[in-house]
Amino acid sequence: MGADSMTVDDVRTLLPFNHLRRLDLDNTGLVPDDHLLDDMAKAWPMLEHLAFTNDDKRIPPKATLNGLVPFSKHCPHIANLELQLDAREVSVPANTTDASWDESREGERMVVLMYIEEPSEISDPTSVASFLLNLFPRISLFIPHNQDDSQQEFLWQRVVDIIGGTGDDSATNELMNIPNRSQSVG
Repeated sequence: MGADSMTVDDVRTLLPFNHLRRLDLDNTGLVPDDHLLDDMAKAWPMLEHLAFTNDDKRIPPKATLNGLVPFSKHCPHIANLELQLDAREVSVPANTTDASWDESREGERMVVLMYIEEPSEISDPTSVASFLLNLFPRISLFIPHNQDDSQQEFLWQRVVDIIGGTGDDSATNELMNIPNRSQSVG
């Protein structure tokens, strides 16, 4: 679906389609916030793919990392997320019981491929990686490599490395009490 401009109300008209599995909103000018993402995740429990992309990279993101929590809770089949996120602040999810990593569910979870559309500034890559791994234990994160600010690209690359197990993720593993990803788990 593409257009010059789309409103939150336009997206809300799609919420009754509770069997929706895929939605691509390209160049609509719409930047979702946490409330819209929450409504979408609750309305579409079968959702597998969601993409919000805009060529105009000057539009700042409105959604935060907490906007991902409803997808972890309500969309067990989610496999692809492509969004702009404001990751400057990492907070504990509002309901840590619902959002926390549950080892017994890991085998049931899909691998989630997340592409962060034009990432925002971050200050703590380890906290961002820990937050994402807590929500989606089998996440793969992709970021664009065309950032103007090489320091921000470096910090996002640290998140990718920690999630992928190529960085020093001992702090993350310690925080989450999970085994080192380089160890085989039987």
